[in-house]
Amino acid sequence: CQSQGILCEAYNPLTLGGMFKKPPPKMDIALLDHPRIKDIAEKHSKTPAQIVLAWNLDRGVRVVPKSSNKARQTENLKAAEIFLPLDD
Repeated sequence: CQSQGILCEAYNPLTLGGMFKKPPPKMDIALLDHPRIKDIAEKHSKTPAQIVLAWNLDRGVRVVPKSSNKARQTENLKAAEIFLPLDD
């Protein structure tokens, strides 16, 4: 996409992490509960949601997270300030 000047967008990129009571088919664990995501979040003192959003942003993907909760909206916006090293 990017090589052609097309912006990729992740609409509601956290859905798999919180919408389902159990992981969706073909996934053994919900996104925000994945141990690697949790480890990276703890390492950077961030939430798993912020890490997932930051990962997308670092790759040039526009994110449109959905939340009606003001605290989560503020938290989500802070993902743009996170730098993830390549080894994360």
